[in-house]
Amino acid sequence: VYAGIKCSVCSSSIVLTKAICSWNLANSRIDNAIAAGIAIRKNRIILVANPLSIPSDLLANLRIANPEASIVDLTHGIPPQDIRSAALAIAGSFRYFPRGTTHVVVVDPGVGTLRRAIAVSAHGHRFVAPDNGVLSGIISTDPRARAYHLNEKEYFLDGAGGTFDARDVFAPVAAWLDRGKALEDMGTLITDTKSLELPTPEISGQNITGQVINIDSFGNAITNVRASDLKAIGEGSYKVRIRELDTGVVSCYADGECNVLHSLINSSGLLEIFLDRGSAARTLGLEIGEQVTVTIA
Repeated sequence: VYAGIKCSVCSSSIVLTKAICSWNLANSRIDNAIAAGIAIRKNRIILVANPLSIPSDLLANLRIANPEASIVDLTHGIPPQDIRSAALAIAGSFRYFPRGTTHVVVVDPGVGTLRRAIAVSAHGHRFVAPDNGVLSGIISTDPRARAYHLNEKEYFLDGAGGTFDARDVFAPVAAWLDRGKALEDMGTLITDTKSLELPTPEISGQNITGQVINIDSFGNAITNVRASDLKAIGEGSYKVRIRELDTGVVSCYADGECNVLHSLINSSGLLEIFLDRGSAARTLGLEIGEQVTVTIA
């Protein structure tokens, strides 16, 4: 289904390249991100990134605090307790939603401990999450980012326990923010949020050393090497090596021979290693963290 709509939040035109029922955020695909614009209505959106299906009581708390909010369930494709995958996913996807969107990121293996609940204003968006590094890619890329420790319990669910902060803390806070409540009213400004060391490629002369940072549902191995990194080592043909296997860089999936390893720059601007009509990850046994090198051919 192809369609065009006008966003009633930011008044910008949004072209839907695909109308889909489910958006797997872990794939970080631009076409799917734009397609999620189909959920835009008159009110701003609350986005939920959670490795589990969303329990009805969590949705109920969002609705009670703000019954007018449009809620988009982003993904159930993030592995449980995988903070880094969630950090990469939200950092690569938030920008495809209107400014003023409230994002709730619930990957929280430290629930019930002394880890803080935080809300962050950055890039014209708001983010509600545990302070476990999941917002590292958001905070580090906006020098004007402001983070608040959520310690005003009047905005939490009454009788909140220590096992389900997604329902008891994050959901009601997000709904109040979406209704216009100021971050300053909900907590204390902080400057020491927890940070993850997200992997960045190393460039030396005409060589790039990177790594696999995500494996999507097709078995494609997505790396942290960007198109701009390739340009930085020079123009021409490139040789990509993973597990002692060399590939070239093609323009699209169909340009690769069937069941032969190839690479391309994907729709997020990242180098991706794939098997056309096959799974590179399953065939080669690839895992996140695998080293990838790129040189001029």
